[in-house]
Amino acid sequence: KKIDLADFKNLLLDKLLSMQEILFKQTAIQCRQYQIDVNRELMKDTLILSQSDVGFHNMLYNDITQEFTFIDFEYFGLDDPAKLIVDFLLQPKIALSSALQKVALTLFISRLSLAREILIRAQILFPLLAFKWCIIMLNPLLYNQDSLSHEQRQTIEMQLKKSHCALMQLETMIHDNAITNLFS
Repeated sequence: KKIDLADFKNLLLDKLLSMQEILFKQTAIQCRQYQIDVNRELMKDTLILSQSDVGFHNMLYNDITQEFTFIDFEYFGLDDPAKLIVDFLLQPKIALSSALQKVALTLFISRLSLAREILIRAQILFPLLAFKWCIIMLNPLLYNQDSLSHEQRQTIEMQLKKSHCALMQLETMIHDNAITNLFS
């Protein structure tokens, strides 16, 4: 069924703005609860070297050595380990189910001996970065809407639907307390 691109885009943008407000309020509450000053930069010694576009789509597996090699260091730099963990859990190119997110998080915790404050930051960042992915999926909207080819229009429709699905999934996770459960 063909969708009215303008109407769907406006509906989605309204939902995104509503979710943004909810997330900002939720984040402020959690930061107060855990006494996190959002204006304070993380100490350099707490940062890690990070690929920043982490996910299975940027990993090669060697069957012989049973090791992964990371590729695509376009966004490489110093980063918060909490962000790296959440980026991995949320990477939409090869999405993890909630069960696999829990397994991956358990492996991160056991292999990296993560401090409690890193997990608290990861829990707070999770919905914000999920929301970020909803926005990133809308990049095709940056095309000039007046001169779209049929293929570009299909891409935009597909990305609008993906973003909408991701947003609905985030709403469900917040409503069902699934993010808290993931990190508990």
